[in-house]
Amino acid sequence: MPSKMSFEYLTTVVMDGTYSDMRKHRYLVKTMLEFVENNEVKGFYPKNLFSDQLALECFVFTDNKLLIFREVEKRINVNVLSYNQIEAARLEREKDDFPDEIVKINFSSGEEILFDPKIDSNAHWYDSFKENATDIFKIICKAP
Repeated sequence: MPSKMSFEYLTTVVMDGTYSDMRKHRYLVKTMLEFVENNEVKGFYPKNLFSDQLALECFVFTDNKLLIFREVEKRINVNVLSYNQIEAARLEREKDDFPDEIVKINFSSGEEILFDPKIDSNAHWYDSFKENATDIFKIICKAP
């Protein structure tokens, strides 16, 4: 099992049926694969992947836009936001040797995104989700 929760890893295990409990996400993953190539992905963050109560949301960052894929009841919704729609981005990091951190992004559309690895992952995947959130914040910092 890889140590990084990547776009490529998630799409592969869902479509290959590696984990039977992930097969429920195949329609969302098929939609992601229709609109995004592996080599376009600069940052990736899946929310609610391990939740039985909350619907999966996947955030795919490319060179100049964010694609948001959401399971909403019996539909897959895809939203596209450009980086120039970001009004604010914030990283909150604990003062600790092994800090928890969260990333918040606000868009001019009113959309607010929160990446909180402690809530969004499990013990096995926590470090990978934290790294993904930090990488996304770096992408935003470097965006024109």
